[in-house]
Amino acid sequence: MIIDGNTSILDSRIQLNKTRLEGYISVGMKKSEILTAFNVTTEEMEEWCLANYNMNYNTVFEVVRQIARGEYLDCLKDLGVKGNPTALSIVDRFVNSDDNGGNTGMVFNVNVRTESSDDKKCSSES
Repeated sequence: MIIDGNTSILDSRIQLNKTRLEGYISVGMKKSEILTAFNVTTEEMEEWCLANYNMNYNTVFEVVRQIARGEYLDCLKDLGVKGNPTALSIVDRFVNSDDNGGNTGMVFNVNVRTESSDDKKCSSES
């Protein structure tokens, strides 16, 4: 985005489509935030979801959200199996949380010791 100019992302309405809607849900946007992003009312979203998914907005939101959560957990599980303790911690917290439809935030531990060249050596090289 160029800072010097008179154009705005608000100059054109963001087009409601399946890919963008599912993407917004997948990254954790709330239902109300999605309505605001597309500048539509609840009634307009309901009508659009019924026409495009044959489901109401709440059902579309929950189905896509659960699929995204499943994919997210699969990725973290793969990282955990490869020995990533942070991924294991996130999976554990995510699976064991009861957020009642909210979003689970991700916390990054920045106090991790940086790997040195000595850490990369095999113990037989000592």
